[in-house]
Parts: sequence; structure tokens; C-alpha cells
Amino acid sequence: MTKKSKIIVISIVSLLTIIIGILLLKKPQDNANDIVTKVGLLVEFPSTENPSVATVSDVDKLKSQDFFKRAKNGDKVLIFQSVKKAILYRPSTNKIIDITIIAANK
Repeated sequence: MTKKSKIIVISIVSLLTIIIGILLLKKPQDNANDIVTKVGLLVEFPSTENPSVATVSDVDKLKSQDFFKRAKNGDKVLIFQSVKKAILYRPSTNKIIDITIIAANK
């Protein structure tokens, strides 16, 4: 293989690595946007606020809180600060599991 061929192969591999990295880094944000869109079809919420989205990863640590009694790992929590509400959503069944009011900190 000539020096020029090696440079072309290295360039192509580097470019593919960068593209894959960008796609993998972008996926979580797209996933959050998808979750917000899906939940928006099931329940009305403020269109002016972009909620925080979190994933339940260790349900055993959360079971002591009433809001998480029926939660499963992989469920999503959407938090709307302006209206002080949280939504527990299960993507696997496309269902709202619970909605609660967030207590204001004093």
C-alpha cells in the first residue's frame, strides 16, 4: 500500500469515527425530545416550558416516595418547574403512570 493510500484509509476511518461519535452524542437529546412529544400526545402541559427529563435507573432507591411506588427502571420523569408538576411516563407501554404536584422549597 502506498503512502497516499494509507493516508486516504486513515482519513476515511477518522471521518467515520467522528460521524458515529456525533450520532451517539446526539441521541440522548433526541430521545428526550421524543419523550416530550409522546407525553404531549397523552396529556396537556405548558407548551412554553421545556421540561427536564430524567430516567428511573434504580427504582429500589425511590420506592419510599409515593410518586415512584409503581415506577419501573426505564420509566421517564418529566419535571415542569413553572407549573410545579412531575409526570411519570412508561415508554414501553406509552402510558402515564402518575402525575404529581412538586412541593415548593421554602
